[in-house]
Amino acid sequence: MEPLRQYADELISVAAAGWDSPIPVMVRVIRNVLAGGSLVAVAGLVLILVLWRLKRRAPALRLAFVIAPFAFLLTAWSMRHVSETVVMIEPAYAAFLLALPVLSLLLGAGGLVWIARHWRAVAANTCAECTHALLPEQTRCPECGAPGVSADLSMRTRRQRRVLWATLLAFLSAVAGFFSIEALGDATLPWRANVMLVVVDEAEKPIFGGWADAVTVASALNRQAEPGYGPGGGIRALSNAVIEDLHALRNSTPSARIGVAVLPPEGVSVDDPWFDSVERSLERRPPEFARAGLSWARTVSSRLRGDEAQFDLAIAEVYSNLGLQRPAGWRGAVLPFAGLIVALAVGATAMLLSRRWPRAARHAP
Repeated sequence: MEPLRQYADELISVAAAGWDSPIPVMVRVIRNVLAGGSLVAVAGLVLILVLWRLKRRAPALRLAFVIAPFAFLLTAWSMRHVSETVVMIEPAYAAFLLALPVLSLLLGAGGLVWIARHWRAVAANTCAECTHALLPEQTRCPECGAPGVSADLSMRTRRQRRVLWATLLAFLSAVAGFFSIEALGDATLPWRANVMLVVVDEAEKPIFGGWADAVTVASALNRQAEPGYGPGGGIRALSNAVIEDLHALRNSTPSARIGVAVLPPEGVSVDDPWFDSVERSLERRPPEFARAGLSWARTVSSRLRGDEAQFDLAIAEVYSNLGLQRPAGWRGAVLPFAGLIVALAVGATAMLLSRRWPRAARHAP
């Protein structure tokens, strides 16, 4: 005789969106383009050094092609596991995470284009266009015919320096932003999540399915959630839970849920009057559905408070599939701006140091 089963088996897993969905595909394409672009930049630099007939454009192109391989390779390195992370996160929040790093990358690429087209390594008494040596009284270059050859030298120098710093900081923002997304995926931390649950009986026949909102401790990159409920478990909070026959639930979504509410919205107390109302709502449902649904709600509610509780014997297995939405608490609001914060901090520090060093040099003995 087989021993009587006493406790239900429970499985908590983390769901992934399709690998062919637009956001992960976009990330992989960007990374491949950056890796290929770095090789093109190296080849272009070698070509410029060899073909001295491009002498006029050489300073600008050399600088652009020197920056490009380092910037592209570093950005591609910071994106190693970004697609694996965003595929595990709700698409709306994944797009929010990627918005600033991608925009920073585009600004950095635009800065490289500007440098390649407009950068001039010039000194006083030289033409700002072709670097031809000029006499003090000359206002037009005899070599290329450019007017105002030295009047705007200081302004051009300042503009070029600003564009160079903006380009470097834009790439830094992109690298820090992509790296923060990868670090987010690798970390085990509390997440806001949608839960799709399925409860089956001993014959593996579904009793009901349902949706719930949760706060869960999980790792997106490793696709793992801590087991159990309550302060020491993987599911720390459950709210807004509805259950329904599994066939009817197939027409439901996390945002458009159908069924019987068995756990209230977040912030509403779960007490005996609440469960009395749940029991009345389940009176017209099949007895097994009603008994198992009420048992599931009471059991997880007790476990979330740290109490010991077991599911009804009619329940053989409970599957909880987590769809990660965003990190809980302040992390969810700060992480999309991590790259921008790092770039602004580095830029402000560099500005302060550049102002202090000349002052220190003037007062040096």
